Parts: sequence; C-alpha cells; structure tokens
Amino acid sequence: MSFAEDWLSLRERFDRAARSPLLIDRLAQRQWSPDGITVVDLGAGTGQLMHHLAPRLPARQTWRLLDGDRSLLAAAAARTPPRPVAHVETLQADLAPADLGELCADADLVVTTAFLDLVSAAWLDRLARALARRRIPFYAALSVDGRQRWSPPDPLDEAIEAAFAADQRRDKGFGPALGVAAPDAAAAAFRGQGYEVLDARSDWHVDTAEQAMLQSCLAFQAEVARHVGVAGCRDWLARRTDQIEGGRASLVVGHRDLLALPRPTPS
Repeated sequence: MSFAEDWLSLRERFDRAARSPLLIDRLAQRQWSPDGITVVDLGAGTGQLMHHLAPRLPARQTWRLLDGDRSLLAAAAARTPPRPVAHVETLQADLAPADLGELCADADLVVTTAFLDLVSAAWLDRLARALARRRIPFYAALSVDGRQRWSPPDPLDEAIEAAFAADQRRDKGFGPALGVAAPDAAAAAFRGQGYEVLDARSDWHVDTAEQAMLQSCLAFQAEVARHVGVAGCRDWLARRTDQIEGGRASLVVGHRDLLALPRPTPS
C-alpha cells in the first residue's frame, strides 16, 4: 500500500462521518433521469466518495473516476462498487492542464473530495465555467477552511496552525493553491456562473481513542513547522505526542462541503 493510499484509508471513516447529510439529501432530491446518470469524480483516489454517495442517489449510475495516481485508481478498481452503480470507469489524467469541458462533457454530476484546496483560483474558475456551459451540478466535500482546535490547548498552537495554513497555499501543480480559501472561492466562482450554492460544515472530530489519526495529523503539522522554522516546534511535538499516547488529546479539523446547482432556466 502506498503512503497516499494508506492515508486515504485512514481518513475514510472520518470523511464519512463528517460529510454533510443535508447537502447529500438535497442532491438526492433532484429529478434524475430514469435512464441513469453519469458521475465524474475529480481526484477520485480510491473511490471513497463513490462508496459513500452512490447508495444515497436514487438513479442508476455510471461513475468515471479521474486521478493522476495510477496506483490509487487500481485500488479503486479493485473495490466492489456499491449499488446502484452499474459501471465504473477509471482514467489516469493530469487534471491541471486538462480540458475540463471535455472530461465532463457527458456528466450529469461532477463531484470531488478534499481537492479544491489544492487547486488555484484560475483552475477553479475554469471548472465553474466548463460546468456552467452544460448546466452540470457540482458537489465538493471536505475542503479545509482553516479552523483547527487541539485539546488541550497549547501556547504554540497558533503559530503551528499559521505555518500549516501558509504551507497549504503552495503550488500543488495547479498554480498557487487556494488552501483554506477554497470554500469561499468555490462558492463565489459558482455563484458568479448563476448557480444556487449551498454549503455546510463537515468537520473531522478526532477523539482521544483515535491515536493513529491523531499521530498522522500531528506528523503532518510538525513536519511543516520544522520546515519553516517555527521556534519551539520540537517541544510542541513532544508535548502533543505525550498527550496522544496518554489518551489526553483530541482534535477538530474544520472542513466545508459545497453543493452548486444550476438554477432553472426561465420558461
């Protein structure tokens, strides 16, 4: 199992618990074609969103999973698709320069998870324009929004969080990443194309018993803090590690889900 696949496997349970049921219910209430729908998943990874979302949609479905990582797509293809998925396609694609209109041309719905914070404002604008030309609904789960709270609090938390938020703005191959600005940027981009936009919080709640997840989150943050030279980060890491191992630490990581629906055309 690759590092990326291992991380996706670890976070899957927390993603499932965090996704807003209100937005998914609204999506399920749309009038879908009785002949079935095609769902395109951008940055699909191992297909976790398909396994969560597909059983909650009433229509027969074909899913097209797009990702740049061949090993993740292989893992997705190896999983038994949930009902009512009739067919699953996997396509390795570099989504940064891709013609988004072409990739999504036959889609009835485009979805993604934990992806918008990696892309640039220009890329997101291209996506919104491409989907608006075909009036395709868009659902994006679990974009980070900058809210984070360790318990118990530590005097160095604020500096660590600031360093981590700054690191999330690095270019991830799509241009300067939106990072924690992604939820607001996505809402603005789709509203600008005439969509009705709904959003809801979808926070991770990682309690004291979830030591593997806590350690992984801690390791990511500590590595960034070391890289940018946050003073005292080694001591912070030691304190947090001791708290996690002693069952005294928990973490909330803020995310937001977004649902963008094309408005009805005037009669």
